Amino acid sequence: MTVKLRKKEKLGRGLRRACCQHARKALACVNETHHAEAVHDARKEIKKLRALFRLMRAGLPKSTYRRAADAMRLAGKPLNDVRDARVTQKAFEELVNGEGRKFPEFK
Repeated sequence: MTVKLRKKEKLGRGLRRACCQHARKALACVNETHHAEAVHDARKEIKKLRALFRLMRAGLPKSTYRRAADAMRLAGKPLNDVRDARVTQKAFEELVNGEGRKFPEFK
């Protein structure tokens, strides 16, 4: 999602609006975590949100930035476990069911 300011919108208000949009979209994705794609989408939205905060870093008090960065990192952490479990599952499926049968022949 591209951040676009509205006509005559102040920068701070526009960035706050964009952050809220990314946070809402990430939350909507998290609520649908039974889909592997939803986890990926939620992680992407959190990354976009973190990127916005990095852009605003110079204009924020250090404690505010740190609190926001910590909150976003903690919000994304459980999604890492879900993603890792899905990647591991796919890897095992490929080992067992893959076209080339990745296990070597044993004698």
